[in-house]
Amino acid sequence: MVQVHPGKVAFITGAASGMGQAVSRDLIKKGWTIAVIDLDRKTGAAAAKEYGGIFIPTNVFVWESILSAFERVWDTYGRIDFGKETKPK
Repeated sequence: MVQVHPGKVAFITGAASGMGQAVSRDLIKKGWTIAVIDLDRKTGAAAAKEYGGIFIPTNVFVWESILSAFERVWDTYGRIDFGKETKPK
């Protein structure tokens, strides 16, 4: 049985490709909203459109960039229920 989690928000780095994309697509099937955290603006925007979430261009190697992304997700959804860091290429 697939658990459904409507209203839950996931903060996924690298959500536009690879492992982050796979995790995002799996969570979407379970009702999650995805915040696409990625450096690549083209693939990030496309992923957010596909997932129905938001895209936040973020450099995961810069603390201020990550903090800004967290704040934007929190301001947009009022919650972050899950975070997943995927290794950048």
